[in-house]
Amino acid sequence: MPILLAVAALHIGALISIITCRAKSGMKFAWIAFGSITPVIGSKLWFIVGRRHTRGRT
Repeated sequence: MPILLAVAALHIGALISIITCRAKSGMKFAWIAFGSITPVIGSKLWFIVGRRHTRGRT
C-alpha cells in the first residue's frame, strides 16, 4: 500500500508539472499519454529528461 501511494504521488506530481510547463500542447499531450500508460517510467523520465528540455522554452 505505501508503494502504491508513492507511485500515485509521483504520477500526480508529474502531471501537475507537465500541465504547468512551457512546452507546446502537442508535447504536453505526448508526455501525459506516455506518463499515463507507464506511470512509474513516464513520471521518472519526465523529471529526468522532460523538465530539463522544456525549462528554457517560451
